[in-house]
Amino acid sequence: LTHYVTANDCLVFPGAARRRPVRRDVVRWCLNGVFAPDLPLSPPDLRFLRSAAVPEATRPRVALIPLSPWAGKRWRPEGWRDVARGLRDRGAEPYALCGPGEEDEARAALGDAGVPVRVCGDIAAWVGALSGASAAIAVNTGPMHVASAIGVRVILLEGSSRLPLWQPPCEPFAIVTHQADIPCAPCHQVGDGRRCHFRCMAAITADEVLNAYDNT
Repeated sequence: LTHYVTANDCLVFPGAARRRPVRRDVVRWCLNGVFAPDLPLSPPDLRFLRSAAVPEATRPRVALIPLSPWAGKRWRPEGWRDVARGLRDRGAEPYALCGPGEEDEARAALGDAGVPVRVCGDIAAWVGALSGASAAIAVNTGPMHVASAIGVRVILLEGSSRLPLWQPPCEPFAIVTHQADIPCAPCHQVGDGRRCHFRCMAAITADEVLNAYDNT
């Protein structure tokens, strides 16, 4: 790369690239404007990909997306369990989505939530599985951005990734976060939590998530 943009303000190895400053209030889909100021930009709109053959549901269906490749972005299993129970109490039908080979990991991440887990083998499968959702409750990961771009209401559980850079790209969405209460956030934590114990994700409560679902 001749230029480099970081998500966490880390330094670039000398000579590796010319560092371009990014305003702290920039959102992800605006980043190309850093390199091409005259480029017309707009949020991604992939609603045309939504399946037109989704059967009508008798109850609102809510997609749960609990996995991320990075441990620092995951939420505790008991939180997912309590959210699933709360959704059922509200008359909704929660279901979980994951990638290929992740079904056992997804079930473990959800604890004893007792929701069906659907494996999505490619981007078309993700779009199809999300098309029937009235909302998606997700950690900050790629499928969350897909859900937002196809017009699904997103409730994001955000730990340490910089905001608003990594927020859902399209309305409507809500962000449940405690970054303002955690001195070391944002840090874009993606691995070793021995020092912080992922406090920013641990601080999120099921009641906060359900309240965001109710009011978004």
